[in-house]
Amino acid sequence: MRGVHFELIGQDRAYPAWQASAGIINPVTGKRVVKSWNIDALLPFAQKRYAEVGQKIGVPSHYHNIPLKRFFRPNSDEIERLNDRLSDPDYTAYLSSKNCDELGFKINQAAWVDVSTFVEESRAYFLAKGLFFDDFMEYFSIERWQAKSERLAIFCEGAQGTENPWFHWLDYRISRGDVVDFKTKAKLPSLLINKEKWMLPLGPNVGRMGSTYTWDNLLAPPDSRRPDELFQSLNSSIPALNEAEVTTHRVGIRPGTNDSRPYVGEHPRQPGIFILNGFGSKGASQSPWCAEALVNHMLDWAAIPQDIDVQRRVKFARGRL
Repeated sequence: MRGVHFELIGQDRAYPAWQASAGIINPVTGKRVVKSWNIDALLPFAQKRYAEVGQKIGVPSHYHNIPLKRFFRPNSDEIERLNDRLSDPDYTAYLSSKNCDELGFKINQAAWVDVSTFVEESRAYFLAKGLFFDDFMEYFSIERWQAKSERLAIFCEGAQGTENPWFHWLDYRISRGDVVDFKTKAKLPSLLINKEKWMLPLGPNVGRMGSTYTWDNLLAPPDSRRPDELFQSLNSSIPALNEAEVTTHRVGIRPGTNDSRPYVGEHPRQPGIFILNGFGSKGASQSPWCAEALVNHMLDWAAIPQDIDVQRRVKFARGRL
């Protein structure tokens, strides 16, 4: 990291988000058909950074461009909103009237990142270099080694961040997501499908589907039955799913935030303690750019953008700092 020595310390608790993440990157989202936050900057940076990391650790980039077809929701005003976006030059890179029909529309520059493989290969690389320690971090041991050196600590803990004693005052929206891999005898479409849920083709007859959002029973084990919520949303549009067989069912616990922006920056009263967390379902696209913003702040005193700066939440702490 720019010539600065670093070490990675951590051990996963139950169902970390990265193990189940499909890494979907969708530039235009939601019922309002709007661009994802900061997507014009996030997309090119993420593609470049995943390629750089892959080259550094000796593996191919896990960033994959893929066309995306989004179906209109029933009884919505999405068609009207889409027409507004098609006339907006800010959306030209992502939407085109040539890619629309009565069922939905295609979104350009969509992608997916093989997050689980990326994390596993990165960990293996740093482990071989003696820079990754697969162990639980004792929070207050950080104070002891900080007192003996000028070390800085960055917490990238996912849902585990709710138990962090320095950042306990932050609000999280923790949710569970179920994702399944499946195989089918029929041929799958060669594009990413979004119809409230999504389907990612991994080959002609194998794919991945997700994701659910639940806020209770977070640690319940994956169900051995077919998750009907996923299949029912897509069966009518992808006939190949009618006879699909689930091969893997994975669960991830997402660390979302109340304002849907990540937490990046230094603790307001504890110098040397930093956070990079709260990405929810957007980690594949947001984390490379946000990590760069944090490094530039730590090494060059560059300002962290206000909408991701953890300092924005201090006024809501109400004496809990």
